[in-house]
Amino acid sequence: MVDTAGVACRILGIPYISIVHGVPLTANSSSRRLRWAYRAYDKLVGFSILKSATNIIAVSNRVVRTLESKGIELSKIHLAYPILPIQIQPISVSFGTRFSISHNTKIILCIGSLAYRKGTDLALEAASRLLEGRNDFVFCLIGNDEGFRQYIETRVVQLGLSSHVRLLGRLTQALKEAALQECSLVMVPSRDEPFGLVPLEAIAHNKPVLISLHSGISELIRVPQFIFDPLDSKSAADKIENILNNPAHVARLLELARNSIKQDSWAETVSLYENMSLSSNSSRQAVQ
Repeated sequence: MVDTAGVACRILGIPYISIVHGVPLTANSSSRRLRWAYRAYDKLVGFSILKSATNIIAVSNRVVRTLESKGIELSKIHLAYPILPIQIQPISVSFGTRFSISHNTKIILCIGSLAYRKGTDLALEAASRLLEGRNDFVFCLIGNDEGFRQYIETRVVQLGLSSHVRLLGRLTQALKEAALQECSLVMVPSRDEPFGLVPLEAIAHNKPVLISLHSGISELIRVPQFIFDPLDSKSAADKIENILNNPAHVARLLELARNSIKQDSWAETVSLYENMSLSSNSSRQAVQ
């Protein structure tokens, strides 16, 4: 729908703003034919829409660099992190009770679709490394299957993680809220993530996070102890271990993360959107 609107505006000569959350990508490693289809669509439709836009708002510097590499004029690209105010809902259910997780078990959440680009399999590699030193944890994978579940189920068995991984699928908002409030850590192991809101939700719930350095939000939460290379399973496991073993230190890190987020306020993001909108309206009046 967004691309259709962009094409219509371009044809009719109506100024418009394009908000870019990332370029089209297949969820998993796909056939060459499908990859070419995505690239063709991006070049024939996506690029032409971006090229004709009055202004472009990118959700991270990661996206800015991608757009620049595609030949989009840097002068019309504006960075605005989508920092949304997050409200914590009261718990109406017990996540641990619902899924029979012992009170003494450390719950590590991975919230996001089961997909190659989301790095679901990389979370399992980190879990396997973590198991070498402790067994009081469970990785709870929450999200829709994007054609990767069968592979993940196979890897769970191969890595001996059957007692330490739960594939929970999509949860109700109430259960997701309970999971965030009862967990020990939230992990985002993405191979490619233009931004990512899950870490903001975790920090709002006062929970530590491990954020892939391939996520745009790692630019915003500038705490080295919370950022990791998802391809380095040993380092990831070590960081999980440090977070689980040092709750007092984690509290200080969370404060640093919150202060880092405040540097890019929601009000500034809204102001940028409003200014871009006024600019587009002025351009439209000039055209008329």
